[in-house]
Amino acid sequence: MAAVLDCMACDAFTKAGTYDISGSRDGPPLIRSELFANTPITVFADEREALSVARDLAEMKTAQGDNYPFYVMDMGRLENLMAAWHEHMPRVQPFYSLRCNADPVLLRLLAEQPDVGFYCTNRVELNVAVELAGRERVLYANPLWTRGNIRHACELGVEMLLFENSEDLIRMRSSHPNASLVLRVCMNAPVSEESMRVGCELTEEAPELLSVAANLGVKVVGISFSIGAGVCSLGIYAYAVAQARRLFGVGTALGHDMCILDIGGGFPCGSPVAASISASLDEYFPESSFGHVRVVAEPGRYFAASVFSLVTNIIDKRAVDASFVTNDAFDSGSAGFVYQTNEGFYGSFGCRLTAHCEPRCRPLLDCVHNIPADEYTYATILGPTLSDNVDIVQPVARLPRMQVGEWLLWDDMGAYSMGNRETLGEDSSPSPTVYYFVGNERWQQMSRPCTPERGPDPEADGTSRKREGTEAETDSRSLGSTESECAITDDEHFWLVLEHWLQP
Repeated sequence: MAAVLDCMACDAFTKAGTYDISGSRDGPPLIRSELFANTPITVFADEREALSVARDLAEMKTAQGDNYPFYVMDMGRLENLMAAWHEHMPRVQPFYSLRCNADPVLLRLLAEQPDVGFYCTNRVELNVAVELAGRERVLYANPLWTRGNIRHACELGVEMLLFENSEDLIRMRSSHPNASLVLRVCMNAPVSEESMRVGCELTEEAPELLSVAANLGVKVVGISFSIGAGVCSLGIYAYAVAQARRLFGVGTALGHDMCILDIGGGFPCGSPVAASISASLDEYFPESSFGHVRVVAEPGRYFAASVFSLVTNIIDKRAVDASFVTNDAFDSGSAGFVYQTNEGFYGSFGCRLTAHCEPRCRPLLDCVHNIPADEYTYATILGPTLSDNVDIVQPVARLPRMQVGEWLLWDDMGAYSMGNRETLGEDSSPSPTVYYFVGNERWQQMSRPCTPERGPDPEADGTSRKREGTEAETDSRSLGSTESECAITDDEHFWLVLEHWLQP
């Protein structure tokens, strides 16, 4: 019966918002549907892993003749990530980067954390962030400042803006005179690589811009730097914090009230890098002297990647010599395969364009640990587009012999994987559906009334606040909203409903 319940749970999962399924008339529901951020989610009585949920969904989809790719999101995992962040970097306030993944459930979960802000790079992201969290929890860093987008920030009451040249300063002085500006400084790229640089040059340009701002009467409140994803050198972070401390001194001497330190993003929390950052903050910005300084960061991948898993289906295969896959003559004569899957570079795997992102797959439904090592072969995974050599999802993999119709699981697929179809010129097919799940205990914690700390309403001081496309989100703050039309409490009804859902 447990296996059947699991199957039915999976099916109700795909039809979220319809049924409660109970083991008995008096027992708690094994699975039920709730609404979160106006999105159906599934609440299980016990904690479940993404692998288990993905397997249930894949089995049900296979039974229904549906092989389309899908995501599963483990909502409870975000709580673990947040706890680890506070443990390893207690002084650093995360400002989540919306460009990484703007999934509505993920954003609502983050917005419900009163100490989490949002880092935005365009108008669309800015509107979403202000609606979610209020203007005080937004850091805006448009890569191409214009008077129009600066005025838009002013109209929304967003004050923390990042700048990196004198032209930005002049535009901000005229279009948003009350802004609190943060100078973005490049810490790790030579001046000769100006086209690749994010931020102004450190030794000469940064002090000069602080001086220009003082002469213009523009308010600079802090320093921002970003080392970049994948940089694991502990020394570069200590160096960056030390240089930020030096620039704080320059700014203070020029009359600026320096109170914001933005350490950027791209670093893994819970690693030696995080320990190095915390140690450097204690050394160069001790709380005894810099208790007024607000330290922020711009994480994206850290909060988004591991909470989403992608499941794709094998739609074609071809046997090849293993040396064709590995490009190594040593493997000549061994069996190899090229598998084609139904999601590729022009969709979710466009994330490979970002630094240090190499998705890895494993069979979803096989008991991998029971397969002898000598039955594994080298394989290349291609996407559905065969018209070019770009749609290579995983160049080299070690997999058991797979068949067309079997499923592949891709872990850590929440970063820069959604919304790629329009950007990469392939919007003819829909994006994979996301199925959200959480255990009942964690859901009870999430659904408790929680009012995030929001900044003053711009309308209260007469400021015109433009809301583009946000009216439909007004009701999304209701965490406890539920839709539950009927409950299945005995075997007879259970089998009737199962039969109904299994119909084509």
